[in-house]
Amino acid sequence: MRTQDPTPARRSGDVSIRPLDPARASACSHLGTLAHGCPDLFPLDLDRTGLSPRQNVFAHAIVEFATRRWLTLRWLIEQRLNKPFTQLQPELCGVLLSGAAQLVFLDSVPAYAAIDESVEWAKRTIRPGAGRLTNAVLRKIAELIGEPPQRVPRWTMALNEIPLADGTALRLLADALPTDEHMRFGIATSCPSALYESMSRAYSEETAKAIALHNIAPAPTVLNIGHALASPDIRDLEPHEKPGFAVYRGNRWDLNNLLRSSDDIWAQDAASGEAVQLAAECLPRPGVVLDLCAGQGTKTRQLAATFPDARIIATDTNGPRRDTLRSVFQWHEQVEVVEPYETHRLMGQADMILLDVPCSNTGVLARRVEARYRANDHTISALVGVQRQIIQNAIPMLAPGGLLVYSTCSIDPRENQQQTAWAGSGQGLRFARERFTLPTGGPGENPTRYTDGSYVATFTRA
Repeated sequence: MRTQDPTPARRSGDVSIRPLDPARASACSHLGTLAHGCPDLFPLDLDRTGLSPRQNVFAHAIVEFATRRWLTLRWLIEQRLNKPFTQLQPELCGVLLSGAAQLVFLDSVPAYAAIDESVEWAKRTIRPGAGRLTNAVLRKIAELIGEPPQRVPRWTMALNEIPLADGTALRLLADALPTDEHMRFGIATSCPSALYESMSRAYSEETAKAIALHNIAPAPTVLNIGHALASPDIRDLEPHEKPGFAVYRGNRWDLNNLLRSSDDIWAQDAASGEAVQLAAECLPRPGVVLDLCAGQGTKTRQLAATFPDARIIATDTNGPRRDTLRSVFQWHEQVEVVEPYETHRLMGQADMILLDVPCSNTGVLARRVEARYRANDHTISALVGVQRQIIQNAIPMLAPGGLLVYSTCSIDPRENQQQTAWAGSGQGLRFARERFTLPTGGPGENPTRYTDGSYVATFTRA
């Protein structure tokens, strides 16, 4: 995991100035930018400019762990400050998170390297005093962890344990987590209290805890192979528990080559595939299908493979996503990508409409790690209003007796079952069927049983 910059050291007078590690510098800058929006974290692409493939992997690992375990790291940092974490300059937050992520979660990184590089970045990029603070905080965290770090076979919720993605736990050299059990669980799993409380209200505390633990582990790469023309003979591919899907265990380079060369295999979680599968059960041979929230086209590809005789019209209100759709389907005879306003020429003509609506992403927090920090009552209430407007806008495009498919990657009843109840009363729709999937699989479990969470409901136009 350690990286070295081949650039020779520069000299200023008689003093050598060694170059900063580019991977760590990229991670510090990225996390500092994210910290500007704290506590809300928003998706942001990592700047990979000038990074070698190895440096890119290292920078991504730092950012991944820091974002996924933001609350855990923030707690450890804040206990070693004399002011709240949020009162620090965001760039200082970024370098502390980067250094702490390496100390806590990247076993192969020596503590001295993580600390020294973080201190040097803080001194040069922020100010000399920031380097001194970074040094003091990270050294205290390193002392808490010890070298080498000690692991226990499983997490027991002890005050000196942090759960890890492989099902084991890091044992700290002193009690460092909150004494309140609910708070300790949230800090240890980096599950915000608002999210944990909403899951506990909707299901049970046991289910909420299982989902929070599910979200600390990176999601596996799952491929939809159910429409492959020939039985796929691919290295590093293991059948998923859900027929028609498989877990890919190989490297990203080979995966990208595979997906570029195969039109009938694509990346898609088994739970994501439920919407089109249920639609096919309800209406096996539609003529015209509208995909009105197509995103980057995952479900659009599934629609085309599932309904080979249908005419599929896809769009999205987001311009860059429409550009991606056009790129993906530019040579596809069955799929037409249009501007959103162009769909109005199909009023009353669609046999099927798929609405994979914008949602809180609470079913895919293992993939969308930053979304957990935005999943609160305010944002979900706003999303509910957007979802209802999308449903109302779509209804006039349905042909009489046509099928409307409402889909989310949320597990919140306000976006799912409550929306179904609303849509089935007074909107000119008749409820048909629904399918709900809670996230499954977790730290240390076989990825072949992993699924995201999802919801789908179908309606016919009255």
